[in-house]
Amino acid sequence: MALEEKRFEAEIRRIDMKAQERAAERDARYKERDMELRRMELELDIKKTESPAYQRQRDNESYLVAGGEVGDGDFRIPIPDRWEESLAGRTKRFGDTFKHILPHIPQKMVELPQFFDTVEKLFNIY
Repeated sequence: MALEEKRFEAEIRRIDMKAQERAAERDARYKERDMELRRMELELDIKKTESPAYQRQRDNESYLVAGGEVGDGDFRIPIPDRWEESLAGRTKRFGDTFKHILPHIPQKMVELPQFFDTVEKLFNIY
């Protein structure tokens, strides 16, 4: 009996090792496919950014033109690269920040001095 049990345990270990090897091979194939896909995506992005059509599109997007379409003789006004860098973007961000920081204006007149003191302290902090 003991000999049969040892053979049985050895067979189970052998089957487990094969299963682990297959799982490792499968994981390696998945990783290889993912890396190949990422490489292809990066190559596509590089080709897209290097293409003349993309360069023209990017150049046209960075300017505001009267009349809508960009032509050779149009008067172009540069647009800030990022919304946050424009005056409107900074004003919006400032307003949104204070909207969440400032307390609501009290309904009772007696509480107004305390409200304005709080607002003044917040402005000094920020």
